[in-house]
Amino acid sequence: MPLPFLAWAAIAAVGGMGAVGHAVARDDQKEAESIARRAKRTYDDAKSSLESAAIIAESRLESLGRSKKEVYDTSMKRFMRSFERIQDIPDKNFPGMDELRNFRITPSDMIQLREMGSLYDGAFAAGAGAAAGAGFAALAANGSLSAVGSALMAGNIGTALTGLGGALTATPLAVIGAPVMFFTALSASFKADENKEKARAMLAEAESKAEKMKTDETFCRAVGERADMFRGLLSRLNGMFAPCVDRLEDMVRSKTVYDPYRKISGYELSDNQLALCAVTGSLAGAVKSVLDVPILSGSREIHPRVDSTITRVSGKLPALVSNFKRV
Repeated sequence: MPLPFLAWAAIAAVGGMGAVGHAVARDDQKEAESIARRAKRTYDDAKSSLESAAIIAESRLESLGRSKKEVYDTSMKRFMRSFERIQDIPDKNFPGMDELRNFRITPSDMIQLREMGSLYDGAFAAGAGAAAGAGFAALAANGSLSAVGSALMAGNIGTALTGLGGALTATPLAVIGAPVMFFTALSASFKADENKEKARAMLAEAESKAEKMKTDETFCRAVGERADMFRGLLSRLNGMFAPCVDRLEDMVRSKTVYDPYRKISGYELSDNQLALCAVTGSLAGAVKSVLDVPILSGSREIHPRVDSTITRVSGKLPALVSNFKRV
């Protein structure tokens, strides 16, 4: 028996509602996928920017580490060889030297410098290529390598880097950690409205992690800037220190020409020669303060000595330059 008109109308209405429901579901699914793509883009952009900043910062740390070792291996070693030949240097008050008293080299400073050299030589003898590059970056990050020297001497770069308070892993600034099971495809087993809620949760997580990575990126940029400042300061100091060491070597050589192993008494030096010793020693002290200071302190922190050292040494540069010109 044919269905009454009202029955057919009811079936048609149900079918229409089903079609509308499927259309709404498709729209919800598209919106969920759009939100998920936005979440992934937000996360990926922040991650890429952080990776770039970390690579640049690590490169700057490596450059600073290389500069530190080069200055130590050349000017500083030559200074120590000559300065240790001179004994009983009178403490004369030459013009302009009062400002530089804190940079005067003491016997304990010389001991520390010798220990630094032994550590450098042992640490880098075992490293080459990428391992050496990591060692230079660690040197800049941790000052004189005191916390990581034994690991570097054993050739265990990974252990050495992770020993720097957690801020260093595969690279000195590897601070990126992707969340587990993030941005997987939306499961077909979920309903469209559930997928949309899941996508919104993903977006909220992506935005949260992106903010954290921006903070890490700011830290990486700060590390790179400090490394560049230290390298520039070290270069400027060595531009005066190296010529003074040349003159100090010549003076020592002239005094020991007939006995290369003879110790020189400070009391046999002229005022000009004593001034040269004083100025070279103050420059050595300034250089040592830059060699010593670490860039990082613990996990993701700039060491508190960084900015104070930059301020202190930069503030005394005019006096250092003035005294350098006098000798």
